[in-house]
Amino acid sequence: MIFKVGFGVFLCFLLLGCNAETPKKEPYKLSISPNIDTTTNTNKVILTALEKFLKTKDSSLTENPYWKRADFKKFVFPYIDLYQIEAGKLGKHYYQPTLMELQPLADRPGQMLKIGFVGHNDLTGNTNIKAIYNVIAKEHNDSVIFSNYLNYSIHNWQQVTKPAIKYYIAPDRKMNVAEIAQQEEDIIRLQSFFEITLPQITYVSCTNVKQLFVTKGFDYHPMMYTETKGGMAGYGNFIFSAINSELYTHEIVHLFTKAKFNVRNSLLDEGIATLLAGSSGHAYAWHKQQLKTYLASHPDFDFMQYTDVYAKQYIAHETSIPYMTGALICETLLYEQGKQTLFSLLETDGNLWDMLNESGITKANFNEKLEKALSLPPANYL
Repeated sequence: MIFKVGFGVFLCFLLLGCNAETPKKEPYKLSISPNIDTTTNTNKVILTALEKFLKTKDSSLTENPYWKRADFKKFVFPYIDLYQIEAGKLGKHYYQPTLMELQPLADRPGQMLKIGFVGHNDLTGNTNIKAIYNVIAKEHNDSVIFSNYLNYSIHNWQQVTKPAIKYYIAPDRKMNVAEIAQQEEDIIRLQSFFEITLPQITYVSCTNVKQLFVTKGFDYHPMMYTETKGGMAGYGNFIFSAINSELYTHEIVHLFTKAKFNVRNSLLDEGIATLLAGSSGHAYAWHKQQLKTYLASHPDFDFMQYTDVYAKQYIAHETSIPYMTGALICETLLYEQGKQTLFSLLETDGNLWDMLNESGITKANFNEKLEKALSLPPANYL
């Protein structure tokens, strides 16, 4: 199974709870593990700053007096993984924070804080942990400033810097020089296609999904163990890869669309990434053949049933049917009307069918149009 999550989807996953109904957990409260010495001056300052940060973090993703200012420039939303993390189906503060550990950093000033988010169902007696997340704390002007764990986790990784992209490659990986060269070439072609130039991309190259989440700061997150490979395009021109590769053009397409368009239609956004760069390690032409074969044995197939890109609807766990639906729409638009029409529709967040009707794709001809695109000969849109 493949996971490919944008940060909005990732955040929605974190916000969901999975328990039976119970009274809402109010008010907010930070618990401290008994193994933490709360009497030292340093720890008192850290605990005070942590409580103030946790109480204020949801009011803004772009500024906080307790968070390192440079992180906002580097990551844009440096603590987005913690945004409303306490919330779930059972209440805004169902998952209460617990400071589990304070650990001095081995090779630099500062401490690592391990924060667990735990919910207790008073009706059932069940206790559930949502996540364990690490942040870095450093003393600053008689106070404490927190920073993103990624600043620390990848500082000793292998580094390769190219004009368009900088790699941080996990120590247990052997870097692929050919893939690095290919990724540079793909970025140049994407610049031409989208008619923009991005600031240098930061590519965090992990071996597997668990390593990716640990690198981002999670000691525990359910997706660490339920997914096998994938990645995400992050704010601040970051690519997080868990595909054991230095080539991830599909995700880099999302960086271009994010930079070019103020809003993006999710179906067409995944569609254009699949059309230009394939998906799940396979080229678009390969997925087209998979879908052709599938349709041959499913004569009642209806593309209109596969427009939710977040639905896990696959052919043989490899070809996402919603991604292919989006890709075929994009290819139809490029083939019939050109790139600028596709761009204008990509930058919409309204009703899918209202949007497509303006371009001549209707519910009545939807399957016919997409089946025609499925039969188009291979084309290099880059």
